[in-house]
Amino acid sequence: FQAGTDPTNAGSILSVITLSPPSSGPVQIIWSAVPGKKNRVQFKTSLWDLDWGALAGDVTATDMTAFKVDSSVGLATRRFYRVMLVE
Repeated sequence: FQAGTDPTNAGSILSVITLSPPSSGPVQIIWSAVPGKKNRVQFKTSLWDLDWGALAGDVTATDMTAFKVDSSVGLATRRFYRVMLVE
């Protein structure tokens, strides 16, 4: 609800839509968004890691989707992402 989604609509959710393939260089994360809401993209390299790192720079959505490019992925063979609402 705080992310601007409609709790009475099962299709109204904050979710990652797509990730670009990591073999093509930087990863682009695209998610469903609500215009005007600010989000932060976080990552970790293992599900066993306790802490999430944050990609630099929060994103304020201007449309129904938003994106962030992770150019810090480097040689990591995998990364897990999540998108969070920033208040």
